[in-house]
Amino acid sequence: MPSDFISAKAAALLAAKLSEAEACVTPEDSPLCRENAQTYLQTRTPSVSASGASMTGRRTIAILDADKLQSRDISTCASMRLPVISVLYSHAQSMPGELHSAFYSLEDTGCIMFSAENLQELMDMTMLACRVSEDRKVLLPSVVQFDDASLMEDVSIPGDKVISAFLNHQSLPHKIDSKKPAALGGPSWNPALKMQHFKAMENAATVYKSASETWNAKFRRPYSMIDTYRTEDADLILVTMGSHSATAKKAADKARERGLKAGIARIVMFRPFPYSELSQILSKAKFSATVDFSAPLGGKTPLQREAATPANFTVMKRPSVKDFEDMFARLSGEAKTHWVI
Repeated sequence: MPSDFISAKAAALLAAKLSEAEACVTPEDSPLCRENAQTYLQTRTPSVSASGASMTGRRTIAILDADKLQSRDISTCASMRLPVISVLYSHAQSMPGELHSAFYSLEDTGCIMFSAENLQELMDMTMLACRVSEDRKVLLPSVVQFDDASLMEDVSIPGDKVISAFLNHQSLPHKIDSKKPAALGGPSWNPALKMQHFKAMENAATVYKSASETWNAKFRRPYSMIDTYRTEDADLILVTMGSHSATAKKAADKARERGLKAGIARIVMFRPFPYSELSQILSKAKFSATVDFSAPLGGKTPLQREAATPANFTVMKRPSVKDFEDMFARLSGEAKTHWVI
């Protein structure tokens, strides 16, 4: 399988190209599309344009920057059951406490939410999201987050024919057809439709698990709702999300060299959230805590609310291996917020 050294945004564009999807990008990103010979639509509002293209039955991937995100656009896609894929980039230089804030703003919009650790996973997860979102039992938008837009890495690139065979041909039950004119309703909050939406989110977890198994059989790259690292016998577990999890795993290794049984549980699929899976993992540990790039102003952070851990580490900087080692050393049964500044 060929490999290439690519940037964070090139990873999403490559996934779009392999998926035969149209990329919806801002003018700032259009030169990168031309460099990669990617079919694209240049627009100031990628989410809105992607929605329109999706209504015609085309596979679309919107490239979004966190500082320009409009959550209303994503919730509209979800309400209209449009399987638009959005790749959301948070910048490593974001203000303290804001690294994942744009991503968290989508937690109640009704979209499927993934968070990638590296560029290989970002590319793979974007294509997996297409498979999940376009399933007739789901038909919901997906957002794949990556929180270090400046990163460059080597990735293995699958063949386009293999990806074409992996992805189902998109066939929306409702779409704009010039030969069969019809009115498509806008966003609806009808209770009956919301119940269908709820069921679709439940189905998304099942479809994702099945699609991940198929992906692993083809490419030997396993994915799950939670990525666990040395948690089997761990007494201390940190629940993380995003690219900084790689640093946390190195810290877990160093903590074990000092005699601490440390492990990492990284959330890959944030919506629908894997409550039972995470509960089972944490039940084996003596102490656990979340690591979140969000300030708990009058309550718990978004990740801590979902993970239901007694403690949380609120990180206000780019954490080092030493920072994560200190977190393991400070873990106890005390329910409190620790600040990493």
